[in-house]
Amino acid sequence: MRDVRAELRRVTWPTPNEVKNITIITLITVIFFAIYLFVVDQLFTLLITQLERLVNWLLGG
Repeated sequence: MRDVRAELRRVTWPTPNEVKNITIITLITVIFFAIYLFVVDQLFTLLITQLERLVNWLLGG
């Protein structure tokens, strides 16, 4: 237990301002990638739907 306390005294804890900044950066990154993946998913859905229509049209179905 003594070693744990000694080790925790050596830890550099972030300041409240650093925590706030890192949290903001994390939220912005998560929102960016969520929007990016949504757009990519919608494009692939559109592409596959159009490809399916073309195949059905070519095969007369």
